[in-house]
Formats: sequence, C-alpha cells, structure tokens
Amino acid sequence: MALKIDQLNEQSITGILDGAYTFQLTASKDDIKVSISDWTCTLAGRALCSVSGMRSSAYEALARFREERKQLLTS
Repeated sequence: MALKIDQLNEQSITGILDGAYTFQLTASKDDIKVSISDWTCTLAGRALCSVSGMRSSAYEALARFREERKQLLTS
C-alpha cells in the first residue's frame, strides 16, 4: 500500500493513497492542509519552499492518517 503521486511541486501534492483514497496536500504561508478522502489535518508552523519538504510533510500526514485509522479500528 502506497501513495501514488500524480502531481508534486513546491505548493501542492495530489495523488491516490492505497489505490482508493484521494490525497491532497496544499501549502500556504502559515501551514499545510492535508486531505485524504474524508480525513483532514493541518500541519501548522511550516514554511516550505522545496519539493523535498513537501514530500516529507506528505509522509508525516500519512503516518498520522494511518495511526488515527488504526486507533478507530481498535477502539
């Protein structure tokens, strides 16, 4: 299971997670907003200006998404 990135630049990433979930990450001046299907997250206090920084933030958001989904399944 993985993230298939369709578009990646210094301000946004779009793709498909695990072949089923839409993934969108958008950077603004103050934070990064992440949407995976119906789940949303804000990574505050980020000032990114590189593709590698965006990719790193995407994987951080994926870790949060998976952890929250795991907790929902076990509770």
